[in-house]
Amino acid sequence: MFGTVRTLPDGRVELRFERWFPHSCDKVWRALTSADELRAWFVEILDCDRSELTFSPGRG
Repeated sequence: MFGTVRTLPDGRVELRFERWFPHSCDKVWRALTSADELRAWFVEILDCDRSELTFSPGRG
């Protein structure tokens, strides 16, 4: 999988990876975010507490 890199007008750098799948966006998102779906791909997944990511503008 190849990525593209570009500098945004405000000077930040964007790294973008794109993949096309023969499935709906909802089905792909579920496969990436649902513990039950991930277990089908990764047998060794451990159960853990739910986490949350927050994306906010700023440096770093």
